[in-house]
Amino acid sequence: MEVFDAMDRIGAIIAQSSTSDELLSEVLLALLDIFACDRAWILDPGSPQGEHITVHMERTRPDYPGVFATQAKVPSNPGVQAFVVEVLASSKPVEFQTDDSATEGLHAVQRHFSVQSQMVMKLELKGQAPWILGIHHCAKQVHYKGATRLFGTIAHLVGHGLAALIATSDLRESEERFRTLVERAPEAIVILDCETQRFADANPNAEA
Repeated sequence: MEVFDAMDRIGAIIAQSSTSDELLSEVLLALLDIFACDRAWILDPGSPQGEHITVHMERTRPDYPGVFATQAKVPSNPGVQAFVVEVLASSKPVEFQTDDSATEGLHAVQRHFSVQSQMVMKLELKGQAPWILGIHHCAKQVHYKGATRLFGTIAHLVGHGLAALIATSDLRESEERFRTLVERAPEAIVILDCETQRFADANPNAEA
């Protein structure tokens, strides 16, 4: 897929998504096409489950199922921990190959999921702990070269879009909590519109 087509597709997904899970699902599906990869995933390194790392979401080719289809776990062993630290410390995409002796501690996990090559990058979420976006090539080994710039740009866009949706969701939840407190308050509460000098809202006790 051409770079401009890829960016248009990701931009449209971000603009049209109303929830964070909808955005992530559509982006992961798009990554399968854009990079002709076999698996795309989101890792939440800040939410370990005991001895395992949480995979928040993934989309895969039928021949290469991931953790959800196989009910496998990603162990939080020293190799995986070093992988997470390296990715979170980098401001650019990081590439890992199965024949790289420097990442030997990661090889067992790569073999388990048939990973030949992978490219990953942290997602910066304003006000939140970063997540990790990644793709796997399983059918063959791939050296990403020029693809890293496109992947990095996509990761930045997704991070900003995701942060905006999370902030909107948090604001909506805060407004709903406030409304619940006002409606259940034993006191009479009214909201005055300062511009029109009219009452904009009132709780049941104020209407009684």
